Amino acid sequence: MDVTTTGDVATTTLWYSENGGTPTTIPGLTDLSPDQVLGPFPIGSSVHVELLHESDIVCDKNLGTFTHNTPCPPANDLCANATTLTVNLPAQCPAQSTAGRTIDAGIESALPGCNGIGTIQDVWYVFNTGYSQSPINIAIAAGSIGHYGVEIYAACGGTAISCTPNSPALVSAGGLSSFTDYRIRVFTNTSLGAAGTFTICVYANTQPSACGNTVYDPGGTGNYGNNQNVTTTYCSSTPGEVVTLTFSQFNLEDDFDFLYVHNGPTTASPVLGTFTGTTIPAGGDQHPRIRLPHAAVHLDGSQVRAGYTANVSCCATPLPNGNAYEQYPVCTGSTLQLNAGNNIGTLFSWTGPNGFTSLAQNPTIPNVTTAAQGTYTVTVRNGANGCPTVATTAVVVRLTRTRSPLHLLATICSWIFRRAGGIQRRHATDLHTSQRHHDQ
Repeated sequence: MDVTTTGDVATTTLWYSENGGTPTTIPGLTDLSPDQVLGPFPIGSSVHVELLHESDIVCDKNLGTFTHNTPCPPANDLCANATTLTVNLPAQCPAQSTAGRTIDAGIESALPGCNGIGTIQDVWYVFNTGYSQSPINIAIAAGSIGHYGVEIYAACGGTAISCTPNSPALVSAGGLSSFTDYRIRVFTNTSLGAAGTFTICVYANTQPSACGNTVYDPGGTGNYGNNQNVTTTYCSSTPGEVVTLTFSQFNLEDDFDFLYVHNGPTTASPVLGTFTGTTIPAGGDQHPRIRLPHAAVHLDGSQVRAGYTANVSCCATPLPNGNAYEQYPVCTGSTLQLNAGNNIGTLFSWTGPNGFTSLAQNPTIPNVTTAAQGTYTVTVRNGANGCPTVATTAVVVRLTRTRSPLHLLATICSWIFRRAGGIQRRHATDLHTSQRHHDQ
């Protein structure tokens, strides 16, 4: 119903009664209010509707009595059109409940495995388990519904995994696979009670620790499906640690399917990034990792893709400052001095060419050869489980050569260094060995 004008007052009240019963009122309506939906009502119901004047009952408007005689099936009457539910945290239910009804619903599949003898009216829901801890809990609060049962399916047209009869307030489903879609069938057996309205909310605890695990989009290792809105929280079991997602694959339909990453436990937390397409998500340091994630995925109604794969790691802050550099010149036969800076962390791990490794902060390599040339990487942490900072330096090893100008025998190493304004060549005399006398 749409209110088009309120006459000489600011607001009006919508009043209606089903079959002469207790009336329901919706106050404060104006010509700018959205359409008001009444019901649903069972077939055969008579609903009387009036608009009440703000202050003068003489001006009340009787809109008439209406009989519901044409079935209007719910949008999720068929399994293929199942309503998507998000797996919430326990504290978010019942606030995040979804309204439903079996009124005017038909029966799509076989009789339920419980409470199944009679006329069945069913509706369908779908949820993705994500990275949730077993069991998954399905909470249902009855409105006008007189009876309902709950079945869980792995897919439309399959065999029910479980069936819970007799209007349960809570169904706990254990043993479900992570990152997998499951269907919920809510049905009314009209021989046991009337079809009606209800609310449904799905919740579970997150895994006690996501650290060290590989996680996926709702499609798991295959393609994701259409029309999915899946929210997953990744956390550490150690207080004070932050969580990092490092992506190895990312493929969402560009500008239609999205991954939202939040800095906190819910989708109301600040957004760290919104990602789509095939570019690997990167954090502020431009590495393919994002810290402190609460991930929400929205997938549209067409075009599926491979989705994403990410590793979850956890570490303690603060993040150390890190750099890496070597002491010039580096000549064959000399000592290569590597440096990670001062007062930047407590643990160091170096790797480099020719199988080089070291746990020293500022390691050295004596008597270097050209095999020591290449990129050296140092990882710096504050403590064994500290968050890592990674730095690199490129080492060039120059050959030494011997010159004997006049009476001087010398070993000379040359190298190139870069600075603002250009490239300069320098020479260093590494070793004076002897003087050579010539006969006159």
